[in-house]
Amino acid sequence: MHATTHYRHSGAFSPLAFPTVLLAGLPAAMLLATIYAYAILYIPIAGYVTFILSVGFGLLSGVAFGYALRLGKVRNRTLGIALPLLLGLFAFYAHWAIWVHAFLQRADVDASLLALFFQPAVLWEIVARINETGAWELFHSTPTGIVLWLLWTVEALLIVVPCVFVAYVMISAPFCERCSKWCDEEEGVQTLRSTDDNTVKAHAEAKDFAALRALGTAGTDELHFLRLDVHRCASCDHTNTLSVQRISISKDDKGKESKSTDAVVTHLLLTRAELAKLRDLSSIEPQASEPAGDVLA
Repeated sequence: MHATTHYRHSGAFSPLAFPTVLLAGLPAAMLLATIYAYAILYIPIAGYVTFILSVGFGLLSGVAFGYALRLGKVRNRTLGIALPLLLGLFAFYAHWAIWVHAFLQRADVDASLLALFFQPAVLWEIVARINETGAWELFHSTPTGIVLWLLWTVEALLIVVPCVFVAYVMISAPFCERCSKWCDEEEGVQTLRSTDDNTVKAHAEAKDFAALRALGTAGTDELHFLRLDVHRCASCDHTNTLSVQRISISKDDKGKESKSTDAVVTHLLLTRAELAKLRDLSSIEPQASEPAGDVLA
């Protein structure tokens, strides 16, 4: 049996996870759905702007649901996908009810928001009628029928997929089962000069801190370097992990910088002593007899 070297979620979750996630997630879903519904109704430019708003709605919903999952201490990957998916679909449905209500109000048609919200069949019938005549203009034409259905399908994907993805990423951080709390992140504990991924991964997973030290500290003006991030439980110092990110900075013709981040090592488990060594790499003597890149060759 191989020893566990990288952090993996236990699959557990708090007994209060469901009510906690729902109590925190549903109000957030309603608030964001209301803002989004009125934004796409009253912003006069459709097309690309609408799709940008859809992605924004999805991302913000994902952040809100991610916080709800963390509050509920969900470390189960299935629930980490299923719960934000359900909340995302609820938010999408809520935006439809609110949008249709505002759409009808703008046309001086009386309609009860509660009736629309709690009677899906009535809401569906109105949406189908709107589909026949169109709701907005796109490229000097008004989409109707199957074209509008396809656009609405794309809108749904642009909302729900980012929502689930962001929420899931937010609960990917290590969790200390001993203290029942999420670990704190410390970004950039060390920054090292760049080398190939296989070498870095081998050094890190072997806990060869002398080899990491031999890579040298990255200068502030370097455009390619390695960033060492740590997650640790501040209460017991029992759960500690190391992640190594490859950072690449590029500049366009106007000098504007953009940064890309690629994971090399993700949540490698460390003991308290190993974490202390990692923090103080400068005190570790590099192996001068061998090049840094060949220590584990």
